[in-house]
Amino acid sequence: MNGVFKKLLGVFVFVLSLFVIGSVNAAEMSDEFKAILNDKKQFIAETVPPTTDFELEILVNEYLLIEKNLGDYNISNCNSSYTLCELTYWADSENSETHNIEVVYKYDKNVKNMINSYMSKLPAGKNEFAVRDLEIVNFWLNGKGSSKYITNYSSELKEYFDYKNFSLDARRGTSAPFSTGRSGMANFKYNNVVYGLIENFSVSADHVIYVPTDTEDTPQAILSAAQSRLDEYVGIGKTELTYVSTARDYVIDKLGAVPSEFATFEEAFAYEFGMENVSETDLIYTMDVYYDENSGNTHELIIRRDSTKMINPTYVSSDVSTDITISSEESAIPLDTIIQAKELTSGSEYEKIVSLLNLTDNITFDLKLYSNSIEEYINKLDDGTFEVKIPIPEDFEGKDLVVYYVDSNGKPEQYKVEITEDGYAIFKTTHFSIYTLGYRETTSSSPAIPEEKVPNTFDGIGNIVIISFISLIGLITTIVYFKNKIRTN
Repeated sequence: MNGVFKKLLGVFVFVLSLFVIGSVNAAEMSDEFKAILNDKKQFIAETVPPTTDFELEILVNEYLLIEKNLGDYNISNCNSSYTLCELTYWADSENSETHNIEVVYKYDKNVKNMINSYMSKLPAGKNEFAVRDLEIVNFWLNGKGSSKYITNYSSELKEYFDYKNFSLDARRGTSAPFSTGRSGMANFKYNNVVYGLIENFSVSADHVIYVPTDTEDTPQAILSAAQSRLDEYVGIGKTELTYVSTARDYVIDKLGAVPSEFATFEEAFAYEFGMENVSETDLIYTMDVYYDENSGNTHELIIRRDSTKMINPTYVSSDVSTDITISSEESAIPLDTIIQAKELTSGSEYEKIVSLLNLTDNITFDLKLYSNSIEEYINKLDDGTFEVKIPIPEDFEGKDLVVYYVDSNGKPEQYKVEITEDGYAIFKTTHFSIYTLGYRETTSSSPAIPEEKVPNTFDGIGNIVIISFISLIGLITTIVYFKNKIRTN
């Protein structure tokens, strides 16, 4: 009897396991489940492998939710290397499907090692970075005030990473009348692959710009000095400043009185308006920012006299893989723009260019610039130039280097190259496309590409002088000859 009971109990447990509410571990995967797997039924995660369950949530499950818009899927219960896991698909709030799957992590180990190296060089506890002075103006013009994009406008942050084209994305945005920021867990990305995490990360921008220390200490003089800086940086007509009041009068106007529950005015202002260390006598202005003729925004800010904190932003981005760097002082470039550099070694476009230029040795790159804040490629500059710096291959050293660009009509253009002491070729351009670094051949097979030449005016003068001198000698000789002939006669 006991034996029969045990058998019946076993059958009951087995049947019950097949009908667990809300969960089905089916032998066959549904089409919805297979939709995010490859042909080998593997899930490809564009991230470095996690080492803890916490990293699994941030690197993999947030990747599914945010990057792939796959919030109905979740990975859990992995092995120690996080390569064999359970993947669950929620068809709705009550029904799910779970299978054991293999997770393959797609990333570049060299890039991972580089990012690890940079992160190890950060000062201990350094996880707060600032967007400063005119960087905030560039952000207002291009990021249009959304904290979502502010992280990569900080030169302080990018300097720590040699302006390499990583992007940092923090999840939580903060916005106050006098401060904009991004904070929380941040991930490093390169080519849309997540390579690392920084905990308790923040980038913030206090709404303050600076004028020279020796500026007269009056609201109008400070306004004039600041407007001159803005006009020089972004161009006349892009911004307009208006004086409002002192910080104390601003608080009274907004709140009716300075809150009495705070020990100091500075604490009250920080709590109510989001910016610390603001004194009662600080001067508050508004800045109208014009995106174009039909749209813009207004921001409140403080202007202070302090030459040491004035920053004139320079755009710089350097590619991790190729070590190509692009820079410009043109303010029209959003400071979050990153270089995209791809070396070409084959393909119809590459073959066409190499055949046209008739080069036996070359390196060819497709260069692009992309800004996340305006969600566009920066193809050209109407004013100003880009400086491009390319590392010189060893077998190009000592050669007469030149950069070529072939336009849409198949016409090659040639760019003068400067060589740096540390082994880079530098040229300037106003637009981006495919560029080829090569060297001038001395044979007749070299491409006949005209260069702009400065005429050597001294060559013509020299010829005139020589001819005149010879003519003078001839004239003197003739005169002497005839004089001697007359005497003889």
